[in-house]
Order: sequence, then C-alpha cells, then structure tokens
Amino acid sequence: MTQQHPITPPTELVQELRTVRRPKPMSLKEQALQALSEAVKMADDVPPEGICSAQADIIRRALEQIDE
Repeated sequence: MTQQHPITPPTELVQELRTVRRPKPMSLKEQALQALSEAVKMADDVPPEGICSAQADIIRRALEQIDE
C-alpha cells in the first residue's frame, strides 16, 4: 500500500488563478468613456437628440486626463 499525501498548491498560484477567474471590474473612468462612446453612436443615428461631436470631444478629453 502506498500512502497518499495531499498536494497543496503555492499561495501565489492560488491567488493568480483567482485573479484570472475574477476579472477586475471597469473603472468609473472606463465606464464613462464607454457610455460616452455609446451616446455618440446613438446621436449619429437620431440627431439632434444626442450630444454633438464637439461636446463629446470635450467630455472625452476631460475623462482621459483623469487618473484611473
């Protein structure tokens, strides 16, 4: 008979696997940029209800200057 020994994975490996399986949620900045992009697409489809390109550019530039 052979004696079985449990195998314990290294803590770093366990943490890395958890990180891969649970992706980091989008930051508020990323969410805002995505929402802006979607608003511009909708504005292109149904003007003038949406925001204009100049307004979108101002908002986009401001968001991109914010740290994550």
